[in-house]
Amino acid sequence: YVDPVGGEVKGSTSGVSFPSFMRALHYYLFDVTGAGFYVVGILGPVLLVMMVTGLRTYRGWRKGFTKWPRAAQRPRSWWGALHRLLGVWSLLFLPVIGLTVVWYLLEWDGLLQWDGPEPPQGTAVLADIRTVSGEDIDRWADTARTALPGLRITSLWLPWEEGGTVSISGQAGDLLVRERANAVEIDPVSGEVRRVVKVSEMGWKQRWTHTADPLHFGGFGGLWSKLIWFASGLVLAALCFSGVAVYCLRTGPTKSTTS
Repeated sequence: YVDPVGGEVKGSTSGVSFPSFMRALHYYLFDVTGAGFYVVGILGPVLLVMMVTGLRTYRGWRKGFTKWPRAAQRPRSWWGALHRLLGVWSLLFLPVIGLTVVWYLLEWDGLLQWDGPEPPQGTAVLADIRTVSGEDIDRWADTARTALPGLRITSLWLPWEEGGTVSISGQAGDLLVRERANAVEIDPVSGEVRRVVKVSEMGWKQRWTHTADPLHFGGFGGLWSKLIWFASGLVLAALCFSGVAVYCLRTGPTKSTTS
């Protein structure tokens, strides 16, 4: 981690961090073969089915947003009331998560590829990435801002392969798009702009590709939207536990009574 103004190294990290651990668990269950991704992805349709069946079985759900469980209720009734309350509040979140997971599943399989065309490859090759200087980065950043006015740069990627481009991306005032939606591809040797990607010029399919991530992760509104998504995730987790409790209380052995 380097101070972009003074150039002072502020710290470094390596190995597995807590965020990377949680992401790998959530994304593909630590299964690098890809099977874990399908296990996670198939839960998207399950969430949507759960939402539909919940609405079918809870007919008065529109009035259920304020029906809190009462302490005097029997355990079965109390857990049932809690489950219904959590269920109706999860309706604000279930469609978003379910539909974006279905999208990821289709995108992963290659059935839907709407990311747009790749930039044309250059013929010149950056001799050595270690020779890139701060002046080079400043020049590329200026070129990107000229090619895409209003661009707030959040990342700069050096070429991955021979003939590749420098990719500069960020935000340009568009709503609900990920950081790499607006981008400028630059030939690192000649400084020529090879491609400019603007959200304002995208069709709805390509736009949706860049909107799915902010909707799924809730990072579009800073800390406040993240806290709302976090709370919604807790509601979904609690919904699972309350459902198990209701099922166990309904199907478990009942106390016998004697006259």
